[in-house]
Amino acid sequence: MSNELTSLFTRIGIFAVLIAVFFWMYQDPQRDESGSIIQSGNIDPLELFVGDCYMESFALEEGEFKDSSSVDAVPCSALHNNEVIGVFQGLSWSKEDILSKDAFEEMSEKCIAEMIIYTNFQNEYSDEVEIFDTKYGMNILFTRLGTSEEPDPDRKFSCILSNVSELTKTSVRNYFR
Repeated sequence: MSNELTSLFTRIGIFAVLIAVFFWMYQDPQRDESGSIIQSGNIDPLELFVGDCYMESFALEEGEFKDSSSVDAVPCSALHNNEVIGVFQGLSWSKEDILSKDAFEEMSEKCIAEMIIYTNFQNEYSDEVEIFDTKYGMNILFTRLGTSEEPDPDRKFSCILSNVSELTKTSVRNYFR
């Protein structure tokens, strides 16, 4: 076999391996008929639904932002540290509005209301509230800011409960039931 042919087959082989690695690393999660994730995969965080769980390998301090184009979505029965408890769309905010304190407070109020419903919270004096407060923190994930200064009626944000103390294999849905 000539050197040119060997070189061509080597390049084709390397290309095939790279394609296989790409599809293995960036495989979308699989969902069942109800929409629940049944097999792990990478997904744009803005495509997560209420009830989806995912693994995040970093912790943000208050006021920090991170732009992430994908997260490792997993079934809630697999190890994870984040769970989507609410998704909102249609709040027509400009880039400047999103970065304001008023917008953050409005998003926080919506997320807290969703957390109460999602976890079935009923009694603020429960001993379980202290345990819950030490384990979970609220994060707000919103659409990429983009470059437009104009309000965007399609801009959305998600409310995330993050387990700050450990990885878990359980959902926070109906935690207080």
